[in-house]
Amino acid sequence: MLTTELCARLCADFPLQLPDAPACFACTRVVLDPWDDAEGGTVFIGEGTVDRPDRFYLLCAPGAPQHPNAAHYADPAYARLGYSYFVRDLKNSATTRACIFATLHTDATLELMHQLRGAGLSAFVGKLGMDRNSPDSYREPSAAAGLAETRRWLDTCAEEQMLHDGPVRPMITPRFTPSTSDAYMRGLGELAKEYNVPAQSHLSENPGEIAWVAELCPGTKFYGESYSRYGLFGGDVPTVMAHCIYSGEEECAAMKANRVMIAHCPTSNENVIAGIAPAAKYLRGGWRIGLGSDVAGGQTLDLFTVMATAVQVSKLRWRYIDQSEKPLTMVEALYMATVGGGDFWADFGEKVGLFEDGYAFDALVLDDDPLKNMRAFSAAERLERYAYLGKGKLTAKFAAGEKLL
Repeated sequence: MLTTELCARLCADFPLQLPDAPACFACTRVVLDPWDDAEGGTVFIGEGTVDRPDRFYLLCAPGAPQHPNAAHYADPAYARLGYSYFVRDLKNSATTRACIFATLHTDATLELMHQLRGAGLSAFVGKLGMDRNSPDSYREPSAAAGLAETRRWLDTCAEEQMLHDGPVRPMITPRFTPSTSDAYMRGLGELAKEYNVPAQSHLSENPGEIAWVAELCPGTKFYGESYSRYGLFGGDVPTVMAHCIYSGEEECAAMKANRVMIAHCPTSNENVIAGIAPAAKYLRGGWRIGLGSDVAGGQTLDLFTVMATAVQVSKLRWRYIDQSEKPLTMVEALYMATVGGGDFWADFGEKVGLFEDGYAFDALVLDDDPLKNMRAFSAAERLERYAYLGKGKLTAKFAAGEKLL
């Protein structure tokens, strides 16, 4: 049972209150964003119950509406404010270019694109496609309705010169196969080809997800085929797939052959207990791979933290899973954060990720003076200390030659 003292501490962390949110048992305050548990009931933060002692809940009034946070982005004012915080934080981070999952709301996705463009950042942004296995408040009524909204979004991007031009462009984004029906996926593949835009989604993040996809898509030999049969797995449609932790040999071969970009998200994988991707194998074996923060699965936008985590979890993978796969070095992690991820832009005729002639000037100016001591460090050692210790400072940031900070 939630104590009044604990309730007061928790409720203090929820300053934003919404009129349709449930009230807390202990203090009757309105709290933000319950979410659904595996059994379809509403889950709240608080102390573990008898049947679920491992979970932490916030106990709220029974009968409260199931209302994921992302559903609130249907409200233009909420979307404008929420994305202003995200864009602010992204601009102040080490990231100059990104592939971003928005929500399923067309107007909110356009709002995010406008704000990113205004901030001088470069990004591919995806309006999510979701028409099954999702809360009623956060899914589209049908594949046809979702495809119509996706077309409206792409047409608006074209009208605003954001389809193929400029720093911010659209990206077809089925959230993942379990939430996107075959009819919807087929239509998204057709739209990707018609409008000549790239795609992104999630792939092989955990064993349960893989088994679920096999049930939903009988006849497929591996998870990736649920995308490839509709033209959303690289090849003619440049594609980013997040995670790829449990991809088997056939799936890996298809990813390499189709030049699928792997987004390695170690902080997210760690936080949601998904597993440890074979990032070193991918990097050294010729797969395309970059780093992702995957907020809010990941706890930070800071790619230096992501780099350090990538190295750390690769050591655990070497120790406990595959001792033939030597751990990543920090220089390899830096490569994934720059050249590796930047290679996706090469599919669109852009050179990013290196300080060489013909490459866009995306650069960070870092101050590691607070890390100095009596020793002299090499450039690689200074990078490692900056990433691990978190005491340095980002003093300037450039994207495509424009000074952002």
